[in-house]
Amino acid sequence: MNYSDLPRSASALYKLSGAPAQTIQNGIKRRMITPTMTAREAKEFVGDPSGFDISKLVAFDSVIEGELLRAAISRYAKQWQHEVGLKRFLRELETILAELKAESETEPAEHPTGDVTS
Repeated sequence: MNYSDLPRSASALYKLSGAPAQTIQNGIKRRMITPTMTAREAKEFVGDPSGFDISKLVAFDSVIEGELLRAAISRYAKQWQHEVGLKRFLRELETILAELKAESETEPAEHPTGDVTS
């Protein structure tokens, strides 16, 4: 991250200043925080970064999202390992994956983007 990634608007920067550094870094990686971000968009982002409407800024990037997903899973694995053990975490992941697999079996064979789902 460098300063050229941040909003040019002083008001937007002020709104973002209260957010945790990791939230800002993820927002920049996902291109949710951009030099053209307005103060209103920054306020929405800080209020609920997970619910911020990224679609108006950039299309889904599976490489970036994959990196963020792996980082999040790694953080959770460390926390679970410390609290209840890694085996318990892996069982939870297996349950989640089985649920997602069952859901995916009811989807059409082709994703709207043209990617074939497996």
